[in-house]
Amino acid sequence: MKVFISWSGERSGQIAALLRKWLPMIHQGIEAYVSAQEIGKGERWASNLDKELESSNFGLVCLTPENLSAPWLHFEAGALSKVADSRVAPILFELQPGDVQGPLSQFQAAVPLDNEQEMLLLLRSISQTSGEKTPYSWEMTFKHLWGGLQTEIAAVPRDAQDQIQITSPVDGGVLEDPRHWSDGLSYVVRGRLSRLPGGHAIWLLNASSDGRQWPQGFFSVRYPHPRQGEWEGRIYLPYANSDTFINAVVAPPTSQQLFEYYERYGKGNALTHIPTECTNKTQIWVKAPTSHKGVP
Repeated sequence: MKVFISWSGERSGQIAALLRKWLPMIHQGIEAYVSAQEIGKGERWASNLDKELESSNFGLVCLTPENLSAPWLHFEAGALSKVADSRVAPILFELQPGDVQGPLSQFQAAVPLDNEQEMLLLLRSISQTSGEKTPYSWEMTFKHLWGGLQTEIAAVPRDAQDQIQITSPVDGGVLEDPRHWSDGLSYVVRGRLSRLPGGHAIWLLNASSDGRQWPQGFFSVRYPHPRQGEWEGRIYLPYANSDTFINAVVAPPTSQQLFEYYERYGKGNALTHIPTECTNKTQIWVKAPTSHKGVP
């Protein structure tokens, strides 16, 4: 079973190399091809590439925010789509399915690289395309090796412009702009995030030193200056609290539902950790003003 892995750009190339190593470890029937690693010195690269494209019956296209419009990716994906019985799946890094537009959107559902269930479904699809009679014999290997793959995914550099930041207050600083509520105060939190993926939302959570998290959806986060990527929201602290950790996270829909549940029905209970699917997050430690109760 030949799987052709297409890439363009440094981070996309790192992901392609990762998949080339990982896929045959999971499924021994897979032969993964990445052009930069497979074409030897002195070979006629065009004829070599044509041969590999024609002999492949499944293609993976490694997409990152910076290569969505790369002509080379569209060329290889188009060539794969013309091969009889071929299938093509975009592999997403720091992207959501809604971000894939144009010709690449015609292929089967895009797969987030860091989503275990979606990656498992992708392997099943590749296995079924190969005509394997016992398609699930490799699934225990997949589950065993998934943790290692997650570690390698986490090592791929993140785009600093797409990493959420808290700009005010600063780490270790004092909370700003207090407003009274029934038994506490809310404080402003500002930050930067250049690109908010489709269907995602910024959530603020404040946390104790033992890791308990309190979602702050009541004070909605908004973009007052979207062109500059600036956002702002508020967190609430009871009068009894003098300091806290603030977490700003980019939450996909499932995490938003979880946060909303705890906000509305938690009745004093708190999350014990931020969901692992919220990979884009930042944390700072801050304290309330000295005269917490007496703030006007």
